[in-house]
Amino acid sequence: MVRSACAFGMKEVIVIGQPKLQLYGSHGTAHHIKIRKFGTMEEASAWFHEHNITLCGVELVPEAVDVRTHPFRGNTAIMMGNEGSGMNSKQIAMCDHFVYIPQYSCGTASLNVNVAASIVMHHFSTWAGYEEAPREKDRAKFVVESFETGKGKERTEEELALRSEREKRREENAEEVDLCGAFEEE
Repeated sequence: MVRSACAFGMKEVIVIGQPKLQLYGSHGTAHHIKIRKFGTMEEASAWFHEHNITLCGVELVPEAVDVRTHPFRGNTAIMMGNEGSGMNSKQIAMCDHFVYIPQYSCGTASLNVNVAASIVMHHFSTWAGYEEAPREKDRAKFVVESFETGKGKERTEEELALRSEREKRREENAEEVDLCGAFEEE
């Protein structure tokens, strides 16, 4: 979801109630977008109101509007529900309005939360008139801005723990590869 937020020009990713954020699959995009954390939904809601940010829920509730109509209202935070159970009553009560993503077959009850978030963020970016990012000339990719690597920068305990955890996984994966290689047929 962080990768999609970055791709679609979101300014921040808001994380509520998660002391540790998993960034696997974001491919370094977390260096290009601010991640703001709140301990509770109430804290986040107060911050949204304080900064005049409209909270748009993505949920198939009766008052939800088709996302293709771009019903956004200025500075907007997009709230996603739980992939299995959707939004709880506290989340629903926090939202100022709702959008839904129409489906065109009866093959699935809903989309994966990351896919749904990406679709809504794309519609928001289109509505907001964000300019498309430049493309690389020699590759089928978009240009990625460089970022400060952090050399000489003091790291937080969370960053150090994440780095240590990644190094441990790499070592474990390397051991697994070596073990698998020992059983190859000649």
